[in-house]
This record gives sequence, C-alpha cells and structure tokens, in this order.
Amino acid sequence: SHESLNSPHRVLARLVALLVALHTAFYLNFFARQSLLTRRLRDRDVLLGLASAVLILGVLGSTTLAWMRHRHYRVFYTVHIFATLFLLPLLFFHVVHVRPYVLQALAVYLLNLALRYAHSCCYVARVSLVPGTNILSIHAVNASTSRSPSKSWTPGQHVYLRSGRGWWLFNYSAANPFTIS
Repeated sequence: SHESLNSPHRVLARLVALLVALHTAFYLNFFARQSLLTRRLRDRDVLLGLASAVLILGVLGSTTLAWMRHRHYRVFYTVHIFATLFLLPLLFFHVVHVRPYVLQALAVYLLNLALRYAHSCCYVARVSLVPGTNILSIHAVNASTSRSPSKSWTPGQHVYLRSGRGWWLFNYSAANPFTIS
C-alpha cells in the first residue's frame, strides 16, 4: 500500500541523493586534483553524469519539499514520474556497467504500467464531501455494466482515481491514490 511504502521510499530516496552527491563531489574533486577537470567536463560520460545529478538533486529534490508536495501535489507527482523516466536514458549512456540496472528498472516500470492498465476499469462516479469533515465520498458505478464495484473492494485497499479523458498513458500522471474506507 502507499502508506506502508512511503516511509521506506523516502529513506531510500534520501540515501540515493546522498550517494549521488558524494559520487559527484568525489569525482569532481579527483578530476580537479589531477588537473583533468576542464577536459573531463567536455566528455559525454561526465556531462551525462552531471545532468543526472542535477536531475536527481535539483529537480526531484526540490519538488519533494513538504511545502511543494502539499501546495502543488500534481506538479510533484508529474515531475516525479517524468524526471525518473528521463533519468533512465541519462544513466544508461553515462557508463556501461550501470546498464543492466537501468534495464531492470525500466522493466519493472513497464510491468507496473502494463499491470495497471490491464486491471483498470472505467467508472462513472458521484463525488461529495462528507458533511463536517474533509473526507470525500465517492459512489462509483462501472460504465460498461452499470454495476457497483463496492462488492469487490474492501476497506484499506487503494484505488487510483482520475478525471478527464484522453490517451491513458498521458493520463497516468493524473491518477491519484485513494484509500477505500
């Protein structure tokens, strides 16, 4: 579930950011001490590595700040998805020995995307605010069968809700996780 994975995800993300910062700093220091910095900054592997570091530390890091997540969740979520996808080719071409790991990450991502698509259903829903709370009440009916899905859902499960139409892959970033209660 999102709640059980969120905490380890944040810890691992901070660890990755720390390791990326150290890796970048140590290599830049090494290049400077060996008087190679100006030459190496023109090499493709170093440029791709620096672009990856800026993407991880700058772009992803800045959107994960608490005020950004709370005020602009859609920006946070969309940047998270697309920056991660953009990061994969940068890392793939950065150095050869990281390619198997990049391909594994891409395979897991594509499998997740395919499984989500295969298990997605369209429902027409009425959304209302429960009086006196900040809880949304959503009553959904399957658009193709006109039956309620509530018999197959149980409290504690998560669903992704999105509104609007369009090609599913581009609406993927517009899906929000909700907990069934």
